[in-house]
Amino acid sequence: PIDPAASLVADMEDVARLFSLHLHDGRTGERQLAQPSTIRAMHVPQPGTPGYGFGLNVNWDEEQGRAR
Repeated sequence: PIDPAASLVADMEDVARLFSLHLHDGRTGERQLAQPSTIRAMHVPQPGTPGYGFGLNVNWDEEQGRAR
């Protein structure tokens, strides 16, 4: 079967770095690794896939209009 995570192997520090990248709109330290608009697009539920963004399960906050 196809593995949607592409057999990603990561430790908790790697996962924390990934979440930090999302929290800081694609920036890590002094480096901008992804455009803020790209990161925000990953947080929007996609049509036909309730609660699922681009590679992420999304808990959508209707009041704030963004993912939690």
